[in-house]
Amino acid sequence: MTPLDAEPNVVLKMPGDSILPFLLSVGMTGLFFGLLAQVIWLVALGAVCEFGVLALWLTPEPQRGIGRGRNP
Repeated sequence: MTPLDAEPNVVLKMPGDSILPFLLSVGMTGLFFGLLAQVIWLVALGAVCEFGVLALWLTPEPQRGIGRGRNP
């Protein structure tokens, strides 16, 4: 087998569409604008938004059908 055979070794499952990257950028914009304008409540709101969205985004989704004794 050579690389020119074009037979995949592994098929990677890509994540689906999500609004979380957009929300992360909104929180980051608020955080940095608050730092530039020296508005403490906006910095705090942006930081809370950042940590909350990152926690949601990085939490793994439960896998369905694995370990339940059933064959898919």
